[in-house]
Amino acid sequence: MKHPIYFFITLLLTTTLFGQITDSEKEREFGGPSVKITKFNNESSTLVGGLGGWFITDNIAVGVAGYGLVSNLEVPSVAISKSSEFDFGYGGFMFYYTKPLNEYLFLSGNVLIGGGKFSFDHELEGISSEDEVFVLEPSLEFSFKTFDFLKIGIAGNYRYIYGVDVPSLSDSKMSDFSAQINFTFGSF
Repeated sequence: MKHPIYFFITLLLTTTLFGQITDSEKEREFGGPSVKITKFNNESSTLVGGLGGWFITDNIAVGVAGYGLVSNLEVPSVAISKSSEFDFGYGGFMFYYTKPLNEYLFLSGNVLIGGGKFSFDHELEGISSEDEVFVLEPSLEFSFKTFDFLKIGIAGNYRYIYGVDVPSLSDSKMSDFSAQINFTFGSF
């Protein structure tokens, strides 16, 4: 992992902020850390982050989510034939629907709509550059309630990225499927 401390900070913050259980049925918050395995430019990559939200009905929630690249990933440099270090993070608003299949198993779908930023460090060239993009990411998740306050979910999603403005990359090279594991804390 490139920056393992990000995972632990995300875990600490999301469990602290969203892991509090309330007895009030009016307040149904949820949140927790996530890990994604995906590809960027045909290279396997790992993203860590978190999600959190509030149920506005029994089955519908709104919230936010954000993820950052922790894998060492290199992309072809524009100026010379060597590669450059690549960082990426994205986040946005999340619209969430969940359906209990039984007391312990849940089927959920959500869509994240937001933005992201690529940054490149061309160390040999002494150049840094950034690129902002639009991100749309629908997801389908099966989760299992292990405790009254914790669900563990496995999700599949597709990250669609639009607006890549880097000559050596494209929207299609940055868009891909991913597998995700979520640890969601809340009142279930």
